Amino acid sequence: MTGPAAGCVQGCRGGGNGAAPKPCAGQGMSSQNGIDDFARQMAGLKTKWKTLTADERRAALQKIVDDAGTYADFPAPKVVMKPLRTGLNGELDFANWDIDINQSLAANNNITDAEFANLSDTIYHETRHAEQWWLIARRDAAEGLSADEIATKRGINNGAITKAAKKAPLAKGAPRRACADAMYESVYGTGRDSRNAVLNALGPNRTATDAAAAKATASNAAYMRINADHAASAADKTAAYNQAVADYAVYTTTKAAQDANYLAYRALPEEADAWDSGGRAGKAVTKALNKGGH
Repeated sequence: MTGPAAGCVQGCRGGGNGAAPKPCAGQGMSSQNGIDDFARQMAGLKTKWKTLTADERRAALQKIVDDAGTYADFPAPKVVMKPLRTGLNGELDFANWDIDINQSLAANNNITDAEFANLSDTIYHETRHAEQWWLIARRDAAEGLSADEIATKRGINNGAITKAAKKAPLAKGAPRRACADAMYESVYGTGRDSRNAVLNALGPNRTATDAAAAKATASNAAYMRINADHAASAADKTAAYNQAVADYAVYTTTKAAQDANYLAYRALPEEADAWDSGGRAGKAVTKALNKGGH
């Protein structure tokens, strides 16, 4: 996830279930050739992963991201390893043009093929987001915005990016303009308010669901304990049972709201596109690793 409202929820990689928006499908990093080249490089990196330091791993990942940017013709973001919350694999910091990757992934000397494919998915997904924001910036340039205005309106603090976008305006009718328009409308145009509402609800919904789950688990344990206590009265057992049922009902309602919100997040045009590209990249890496006998 990227954008003005929130950072990416990257604990849930490994999908590609949502189809990429048609204006963007097959273009840039969505091209199967680009994905296959990325997968080949990532599979090669996996063969020497254990022999590399964390800094060397970051540098190797940077080279692969740079190549993806070159292939898709946009300035590649910098790969940064940093502490992120549990379950968050990575996110695009488009303000600084960085991909923040959970440093625990890079520090894992015994990373499994499944974990490595998940890391690959994350990196490709977040780099695709950078490509989306690059297209938006180029669209802005075609609409007459200066590099400084692009920086202000889109929150891109990296002057080299906004200046480069200004020199590469994406005119109406250009092959990638329809994709840029779709991304712009979702993030900054007609879809902005509904998008921000979806993104802003992700954290609170996750917190509420975790709390409801913990309470339901505790009340169920309390009921099991009281029900097994021969000294407990029938009234106490009934009360404990009713509490467990009530708390579980709250949990299911809260979880349903979280699930609906998450599906809405996945359906956002920029997310559907990035999940499609990242998911396909992760699967391509798995295929390459299996072919190599890992």
